[in-house]
Amino acid sequence: MSAANSARAVTVIGAGAVGMACACYLQRDGHRVRVIDRLAPGEACSFGNSGAFGTTHIEPLATPGTLLQVPAWLLDPLGPLRVRFSHLPAMLPFLWHMLRASTPARLTAIATAQAELLRRSYEAWATLLGEAGLSDRVIHHGAINVYPNKQALHADADRWALQSRLGCAVEHLDADDLDKLEPALDGRFKYGVRQPDWRRVRDPFDIVDGLATHFQRNGGELVRATASEVDIGPDGPRGVRTNRGYHLATEVIVAAGAWSTRLSDRLGNPVPLESGRGYNVTLPHAALEFDHLIVSRDKVKFTLSSLSVGLRVGGALEFAGVDAPPDYRRAKAALASIRRVFPEVNTEDHAMWCGDRPMTPDTVPVISPSPGVKGLYYAFGHGHLGLTMGAVTGKLIAELVAGREPSIDLSSYRVDRF
Repeated sequence: MSAANSARAVTVIGAGAVGMACACYLQRDGHRVRVIDRLAPGEACSFGNSGAFGTTHIEPLATPGTLLQVPAWLLDPLGPLRVRFSHLPAMLPFLWHMLRASTPARLTAIATAQAELLRRSYEAWATLLGEAGLSDRVIHHGAINVYPNKQALHADADRWALQSRLGCAVEHLDADDLDKLEPALDGRFKYGVRQPDWRRVRDPFDIVDGLATHFQRNGGELVRATASEVDIGPDGPRGVRTNRGYHLATEVIVAAGAWSTRLSDRLGNPVPLESGRGYNVTLPHAALEFDHLIVSRDKVKFTLSSLSVGLRVGGALEFAGVDAPPDYRRAKAALASIRRVFPEVNTEDHAMWCGDRPMTPDTVPVISPSPGVKGLYYAFGHGHLGLTMGAVTGKLIAELVAGREPSIDLSSYRVDRF
């Protein structure tokens, strides 16, 4: 580093995929880095997700007509997306901003912002994975979206047109193609769309845990504690208060996932963030294995990801708030879905999981300096793309801290855009 960018005492709040990637990129620049989290690295969302690097997943949650679906989200307790009725009043600001983000013009702008990050996402990961000795944990086979009939495929035409328009690689498949690529589908689906640029890891927890090991090996500090306050002085951050003491810091990155707004709100940067709780089931003895990540786009929606720990079945999303108890009926519904489609699947010793994903109303993450506090930065709101976007976010945050020109224009990711 140059003298102008001498090493600083940097604290990252959050030890998920985003937080640990930020920490590793900051450490590469020579900073003294501490990571604070109430859990061990990777024990929140990174523990039980599908392990996908969804490098072309550009479409937002909010699309034209999205808000018309809210009644269905409220009334169907086991549908693919659910809003708990008791949480609806607290969620109204989020829904208002989602409505504003769901116009055709905003759809294109949001997808473009996502694409800017995603097209750089794996290159940023390749750097960290190579340095941490984790490159062999990545599977490069892509993803296949499957459809039972032409009607279901045509219903998704706008999705694939948007992807093609923004330069994402897509390959249309027929039943013979599906049979050659994934024999285990066994003729149950007639059409598919392959996304060849997708990748997945053998175990998402293993990746974040491996980054943490690499980080500590290079002198990084991990602190198991709950951050309650960022102490701001006249010149910027002075430290972070936790339930286990006070930690000095001249630069602070808030990367606490769905809990980030508990800090950002108090720091004068409120964001209408919601926990999009994901549910899944892992089948250690499934006797079904797929080379690709499989995404069912029919009325029965699920994802199938073959990992080192078994076949992971996901797809359910719930808005209930971070403090609400889990509703594992949603995981059981995913289990019932996979049994209906693949009656031969072995579900013995299955394990259910849920994790709180940080969702912004426009789907675009917050990657931003604080507008009013020098040395304070935000990196949260990646939704279900935290693993995918973690490394590129870390690279961008490191550029901001060092005073370098960011690799991309960050105006779409500002904390004060809402």
